[in-house]
Amino acid sequence: MWYSIVRIFIFILFFLVFLILYKRKKKILRGTVIAFSFVVAMALCSMSSLMPVENLFITFSSPQNVFNYSIMGNMGTVIEGKDSALILYSYRGSESYSVIPKAKNGWKIGTYLSYEEVFAKTWQNGDEKIHMIRVYECKHTNDYYVVIHNFFSKNPINISDNRNSLFQKNKSSIDPSTTYYSYVYNIGQDYELTIDGEIIHINAR
Repeated sequence: MWYSIVRIFIFILFFLVFLILYKRKKKILRGTVIAFSFVVAMALCSMSSLMPVENLFITFSSPQNVFNYSIMGNMGTVIEGKDSALILYSYRGSESYSVIPKAKNGWKIGTYLSYEEVFAKTWQNGDEKIHMIRVYECKHTNDYYVVIHNFFSKNPINISDNRNSLFQKNKSSIDPSTTYYSYVYNIGQDYELTIDGEIIHINAR
């Protein structure tokens, strides 16, 4: 994957640069120079993962292209919002998702700083179904993604909201759980979910 290769290149580049610079100071022990250069290079490489340098120069034509470049795993469903997209994917026996921000002329690499969780709730109802709701907001946009997990049950659940949103379903290939998800524009303070007859009020502000 090119994203990982670029991070390795950045690490090696910074490590060599700092190694050469500090090696010129003869009073500093060689082991200290190597250790310091390694720590600084690791820190800068980590920063490049949170703030990808590629976003300054590259604009991708689709969320799928962003995924293929920056994320390891098997891509599943892609839900496009107004200013972002949600991608569901699996990797090494676990399932996850990523929010990809949209730019003026295409798409950029998303990181953990690109979105935030604005609502979370987990509960177990009478028939022993365990539900978990997560609502994510793509920062600096009005794009929200509602993700509902139905754990350890193959029985479907009925989901609706007061926006007439379309909830898609994704059955796990790993366990009997099912994930439901939908894009909602500008949730605000009056958003409500109804899950198997139970109303959940969500205030994302």
